[in-house]
Amino acid sequence: MACRYIVNNKESKVLDEALKYVEDVASEERSVQGISKILEDNEVIVMTDKGNAIVISDTLTNDRLESIKDINLGAKEFFGVTEDLITVEKVGSVNKLNFNTSVLKNMTAIEKSPIQAPSQKEQDEDNMSQEEEEDIVEDEEIGEDTAIVEARRNNIEQATEQFMVGLQQQVDRLERLPESKLTASKIAEMEVLRRDLKKVKSEKATLDDYMDFVDFVVRTSERAERLMGKITDDYTENYKNVPNEKRVEMLKTLSELKKTIDTFYDRDDARSLIFHLQDVIIEMEEKEEGDIEETVYLLDEAARRMKRTDEQFLNSGLEIQTDYLLSFAPPEINKELASRIAGIEQNKRIDGLNRWDPRYAPARVKGITSVLELNILQLEEKMIGRESILRELKETHKDQSALSAFFSPLVYNKEASIQLFAEVVRKALTQAHDETLEFKYDVLQNEFREYKNWRMGTANIGEDNVAKLYDPIIETIMVSTVDAEGNRVETEALTFVQEYAMNKFNTAKGLAFDEMKELYGFPTDPAEYDEYWESDAGKAYSQATAMWYRENTEQIDDAYKILVALKEERNNIWKDIQKLKNAGHSDHLSSLYLQYNNVKYEIQKSYRNGTYIGKLSRPKRSKVKGAIDYSNPKFKAMPAEAKKYYDVLLTQYKQDQKRLGRSSLRRNSWEDFSYILPSVRKSAYDRAVEKNIYSAAKDLFVDGVKKTETDTEFGALLEANGEVQRLIPQYFTNLVNAADISKDITNSMIKFNDMANRYKAKSDILGVVTMMETAIKSRKKKIMQSTGNYVLEATAKKLGFKGAQHEAIDNAETNTYKQLKSFVDNIVYGLSEEESKMFANKTNKINAGKLSSAAITLTALSTLSTNWLQATNQLVLDKLTGTQEAIAGDFYTISDLAWARTKMSVGLGQFALFSDKFLPKFGKKNKLAKFLETFDAFQSFGNEFGQEAGTAKKKALRKDSFMVLQQTAEMLVVSERALAMAHATKGKLEDSSGKVLLNKDGKEAHLYDLLIENSKGRLVLDPRVANFNKDKFIAKLHGMMKRTNQLKGNFDRVRAQRGAFSKLVTLFRNYLVPGLRKRFGNFDGAMIDVEMAAVNEGYYASTMNELINAGLDIKEGKFGKAFGRVARPGIFFRSKTDNRVKANMRRMYFELIVAKVTAMLAMALVGLMDDDDEESYAGSFAVYQLLRLQSEWTQFRSTDFIDIVQDPTAAANPVRHLAEMLQAMWLYGGYHAGFPGIEEKEVYYQKRAGRWKKGDAKIKKEISDFVPVLRGAFTSTDPEEARKYYDLK
Repeated sequence: MACRYIVNNKESKVLDEALKYVEDVASEERSVQGISKILEDNEVIVMTDKGNAIVISDTLTNDRLESIKDINLGAKEFFGVTEDLITVEKVGSVNKLNFNTSVLKNMTAIEKSPIQAPSQKEQDEDNMSQEEEEDIVEDEEIGEDTAIVEARRNNIEQATEQFMVGLQQQVDRLERLPESKLTASKIAEMEVLRRDLKKVKSEKATLDDYMDFVDFVVRTSERAERLMGKITDDYTENYKNVPNEKRVEMLKTLSELKKTIDTFYDRDDARSLIFHLQDVIIEMEEKEEGDIEETVYLLDEAARRMKRTDEQFLNSGLEIQTDYLLSFAPPEINKELASRIAGIEQNKRIDGLNRWDPRYAPARVKGITSVLELNILQLEEKMIGRESILRELKETHKDQSALSAFFSPLVYNKEASIQLFAEVVRKALTQAHDETLEFKYDVLQNEFREYKNWRMGTANIGEDNVAKLYDPIIETIMVSTVDAEGNRVETEALTFVQEYAMNKFNTAKGLAFDEMKELYGFPTDPAEYDEYWESDAGKAYSQATAMWYRENTEQIDDAYKILVALKEERNNIWKDIQKLKNAGHSDHLSSLYLQYNNVKYEIQKSYRNGTYIGKLSRPKRSKVKGAIDYSNPKFKAMPAEAKKYYDVLLTQYKQDQKRLGRSSLRRNSWEDFSYILPSVRKSAYDRAVEKNIYSAAKDLFVDGVKKTETDTEFGALLEANGEVQRLIPQYFTNLVNAADISKDITNSMIKFNDMANRYKAKSDILGVVTMMETAIKSRKKKIMQSTGNYVLEATAKKLGFKGAQHEAIDNAETNTYKQLKSFVDNIVYGLSEEESKMFANKTNKINAGKLSSAAITLTALSTLSTNWLQATNQLVLDKLTGTQEAIAGDFYTISDLAWARTKMSVGLGQFALFSDKFLPKFGKKNKLAKFLETFDAFQSFGNEFGQEAGTAKKKALRKDSFMVLQQTAEMLVVSERALAMAHATKGKLEDSSGKVLLNKDGKEAHLYDLLIENSKGRLVLDPRVANFNKDKFIAKLHGMMKRTNQLKGNFDRVRAQRGAFSKLVTLFRNYLVPGLRKRFGNFDGAMIDVEMAAVNEGYYASTMNELINAGLDIKEGKFGKAFGRVARPGIFFRSKTDNRVKANMRRMYFELIVAKVTAMLAMALVGLMDDDDEESYAGSFAVYQLLRLQSEWTQFRSTDFIDIVQDPTAAANPVRHLAEMLQAMWLYGGYHAGFPGIEEKEVYYQKRAGRWKKGDAKIKKEISDFVPVLRGAFTSTDPEEARKYYDLK
């Protein structure tokens, strides 16, 4: 056993090393530098540029000064000197050391030997005997003390774990932000704190163990309060001139501030980290009582600061939020409201009156004048302005109905602030969409074609077999990770080919380090690390690992410069520490000390025993035969053509990874990006090609009903301290076995790029999102009376108080907030499916949401695939709806629609568009297809990205291809409406001088004329156009698609569609809400529609108002005016004085006429067919279409609507048909097998039944009723049978 120097029964490494230096070195060779180096290596001092030795100043300063005293005592006790070897001089706030060289030279070892440290066994034996000699405590008392100590230990352990979780939560959140110096600095601080807390031993915990964390919490509270105050002051002084980009940045800062505070502070003490920290500090030893009281006081102050900051969050942010939202308000809305108000004042007639307003009933009793005054007031209240938006964010007396909030998209909300917020999010998604198109066309398209042609030309390998197509640039490696239980897990990962043979290197490193850890007793408990590194075993382990790095790695490029930079950074931080100490800025010192320790830690991880390690080293390469060489032969052999495409993909992949901040993609230590491919799930087609049909079918089933690692519908949730924190999801970054990952890397790269673009766009507006959620959740909800006043709180009313401060507040969570939260969860946080607890267990992983989605898919395939009866009806109905809008003339005219239909006529646009839609090449070829893609006409916002590569056969086998008839119908009508809206801009597009732009024929140009292709084939707007707002056009286009068709796309996904079972109710009913809104409005009179930049009203409501106005005209003897009011709008007559009310009247007339005409045609055709002996297919087909069209066209004013609402979900039909088919199969098999009790009539038809003749097997019907594709085809071949439902009605 080694002898060690011990002073005052204390031993320390620095004492022992210093005195042994004197003992081992001859008197004449001893130097101040030798002693200084020992002190510096043991982190007692730091040497300045001038050679001065300064004691490191932090929470351990007193311990360091105590070590110097021990050295002086040891020098006197063991070396016979009478003076101090080292003296401490206080220079300002710095402790400077002076060395007595005379004492150092004269120190001579005396006979007294250093004390041999007793073994742990000997110490235990001594303690045991001492306890036996002083056994004066009763057993019960010992047990009680033990229980107290154990409780204290458990409390400290649990609290420390909470602190580490809180810090990790902050680190995880910050790492997802785009990389910046400030973010890196914050993360570094928290990483140091987390490592320090990890080392705390609960049974020996002292105040010093927690002081850095306490200091961090205190500084965080101070910084939060200062920053909050600065933002508030800066904005208040100059709010009118602050640009939108700055507003977004301010809101983002406030949001980050809010989330930081929420990590440490909660009004509920049980969930507040500060409270738990105080609790731990209070339990410290009594000898530190003074320090403990001071620390608890500091934490109290920090909690108060965080509370003030939390309360100020809304006050500071709402004005910024208001001004930002206001910048999205279409000026057309206020102009139209003002025009309507002027019309009411002039004509004394109602316009857009809300009869559901509680003020309407008493106004009606008073008479038409009061009603008109209320009508004007209602419209004035809908004006969009700064005060109105700010008031909406602070308080409301409105709320969505529960049904509306559950089944309506957010853009249909009544409140302007909510609609404006939706446009903020849409603009962010549009920007991301544009960036993905730029990557797809400008970067990837030509490179992919070149690579594909090279593979086909040299190896005859095409896009059908992606495994072989991309084989030159991909490989698999084994990646080692540690699971939640601490067990090592090996995963085969699919990666880009790397320069190094990573399997070889990782295996060699893993084996070597496992062996060294075992050999040198490397501890498993982090709390033992510090002591271990100071031990002989720790030093030996350090030397052994450094030797391994020397033999197996080489330094990276610029390793020396990086190391020098790290050391300079460390030294500069130290200088800043000294400056601040001298200047008295103690609040920032702790932060600098944490940074200093982190940089020092980085140096230790990068350079050891004269060897570059960790991130400054990489696997060794050598051309010498027999030498260690980790070069990857596959990388070396990569052909130049493959390397070119490889470089394009990898360059973009690196950029996209940087946009995510730090993702969970595994990186090599020496690189700042990952080679591991995005975890996009392998398609069934590729699985079938690589393996077999059985494997593909099995995967389809698993992906359809079970939750998998590659799912993208459940968002990203971070749990900490009992709270669930939502995060913007980073899809395709988790480590998944290579067998499940797509090798179609071109499509995967496009998907990843789109995800990264959307991640960045959503991150940029996260402050706006957080502020909106917080405001709507926190705002006051008042209850309006029929007088227009608000209900008073009962006690105040009893006492006769009437001020606004006494108005009653409904604290229940509003439906508007639920609707907003659902939108944010879905669009921003990727929670498109609400988690259901049904089937939720670890064994089967069946997910109720995915099961419901599978049922919906099966129902749609069964009902619609190859069903040309339904597809024809869909096309005719949508064509009529489009014509209705053209006749209304609000957003495009009949001439606009006629131009669009000409453009879409056979031979001009349909075939090319069909090819680009269903069998697309890598990029769209047809201008119309590019136009629809550029302006997101199908409302997909990126959902179609990642399907670019692949052969026509592969694309034709996608499951949506079975719906080709319905998709063709949709494609035609969407194209028509988008083109009509583009044509409606004719003569309105100007250059920067205000001059109307002309097309190539010298006529006034419209949008479609001015869309041109760039050199890469991407569609862009002619740069001469100066007055076109793409975001607003897309919003209006989306709004038009909804009002003329149905809710479609993820942006308008409603709460009902996110629930595992409620989504079943919406199947085939997504047209109901837009249809109701189009006809009845939102039961709020004239409704502002930010999406369409208009003040809309249901056309049934407008018609009723005009009929009432006509009645008033007649009452006043104005018969001509009354007739003109209801007759003048006509169908095809329009004038320059037309308004939206007249447009709605035209919609109503068109509906009535079409309903009457279809009914008459159907009756006439049925009559003609009754006269024929046999019904022709064409005749039955036409009758079916007319009857169904008449039913669906009039359903919103007939009992059909009630039938639809009352019907159970359509998803139940396939289940019923499946049961009936299985029963028929059993009966058919049993009958022919001779089972008793099964009669012929149960198996075969005994007489004609519909299309089935006598003698037909019933199993044929049941199979045709259930099996997708077959059912639609069988239904469509018998329109006579299909029309019976409508005949009965």
